[in-house]
Amino acid sequence: MDNLYPVFLNLTNKKVYVIGGGQIAARKIEGLLQSGATITIISPTVIDSIGCYVNKGLVHWIQKTFELGDIEDAFYIISATNDPHVSSDLKKGVNPNQLVNFADDHSSSNTIVPSVVRRGRLAIAVSTSGASPSLTKKIKHELEENYGQEYEDYVEFLMQKRIYIQEHIDDLHKRRKLLSLLVEDPIYRTDEREKRFQKIYKKINGEM
Repeated sequence: MDNLYPVFLNLTNKKVYVIGGGQIAARKIEGLLQSGATITIISPTVIDSIGCYVNKGLVHWIQKTFELGDIEDAFYIISATNDPHVSSDLKKGVNPNQLVNFADDHSSSNTIVPSVVRRGRLAIAVSTSGASPSLTKKIKHELEENYGQEYEDYVEFLMQKRIYIQEHIDDLHKRRKLLSLLVEDPIYRTDEREKRFQKIYKKINGEM
């Protein structure tokens, strides 16, 4: 899988099915909970953590053994079961237009789930295409150290100022210059950013 095309999916209101009710399924579900997807688990049994999600109404549980007819309307399917018969049936019967991830078999998947570092609107995804989960974990840890929690407020600030600049500055050259400064000058990642922005905005916009 060396020709993967990286993409972020909008799963809001999309039907996502997770096949399996164990630890792997629980990890997959945890990553999906904030996506806005409609999540359905298909499994005869589920572990306690998944049961909590079910009881809270965060996911729907179909308590049965998986059959191909269960996922006809699925947008995205995650196979997180250790039952080889289920995996074999799914590989043979999944629709070519459906997205599917086999937790234990990347080569049969048409999509894989990367490790993600999230800081508010900022999302940094890491994958080695199944070659080395250990390296993926190492790089994710490095990113977590380099991009701390302060980036959550910083990225929110960047979005607000981008909108403000677009609404108040017509000159494209001035826009680009100011937007560039907001990511080049480290002061904008501190509590002094608003004061600094107002000063440089007035200077660039000819108000000083």
